[in-house]
Formats: sequence, C-alpha cells, structure tokens
Amino acid sequence: MKERSKRYKESEKKIDRNKTYQLKDAVSLLKKMVQPKFDESVDLHFLLSVDTKKSDQMVRGTVAKK
Repeated sequence: MKERSKRYKESEKKIDRNKTYQLKDAVSLLKKMVQPKFDESVDLHFLLSVDTKKSDQMVRGTVAKK
C-alpha cells in the first residue's frame, strides 16, 4: 500500500466516511483542510434521476472558478 503524506492523513481525520454531507457543509469542510502546493480541483457527483434517453431531460454544464 502506498504511504500517505502528513497533509493527507491530517485531512482524512476531519472526514466521517459514513456521513452524507450537505453541499454547504462539504464546501466549508474543504476550505478548512490543509491547502496543497498545487492548483486543486473538486469533483461533485449528483443523483438527478433523469432519463438521458429523453432529449428534454438532458443536463449538461460546467462551472469554473475565476
């Protein structure tokens, strides 16, 4: 198994893997974590319950922080 860094271990202690976080709580938790030495990105996954085979239910988009 790969050895994890001190930053990773410190950040991992702040997260409860058995808990589902609200968006507002998750973002505030991310801001409290130790910042890395590179530009970081965050992926969000949402369950939208849409049928992608129907053209009126297609959901696409991106958000970029400036």
